[in-house]
Amino acid sequence: MTGFLPGAIRYNVTTMELERIGWTSARAEAFAPHAAAGLVPARVSLEHTHIYRVLTAEGELLARVAGRLRHQAASRSDFPAVGDWVVVEPAPQSDARIVAVLPRRSRFSRRAAGDPAEEQIVAANIDT
Repeated sequence: MTGFLPGAIRYNVTTMELERIGWTSARAEAFAPHAAAGLVPARVSLEHTHIYRVLTAEGELLARVAGRLRHQAASRSDFPAVGDWVVVEPAPQSDARIVAVLPRRSRFSRRAAGDPAEEQIVAANIDT
């Protein structure tokens, strides 16, 4: 199956069942307000500076944080972390956009380097 992103960079075009990577009815309920807008749920599998690899039902793809989410973030901990469930806007010819982070069930964090008051999320939802 080729999925919904014919022009985007993808690492694995195999479809997957989101339940196998921790999708639950509670997460589906948190995602429900976004579904009508054509957005899709995804799980962050890798984080680099300003770019993320996310897993969707249609496979893996690259995504960036949307401008609105970036500007609304009060701290680093408001940005996606590995393990987070996010709301993604697919983009056929470029990287997808992460428009929201679904509520975390758990997190593993530390103080950010150089800033003792700033929390850095190392991994999220590690219980699934």
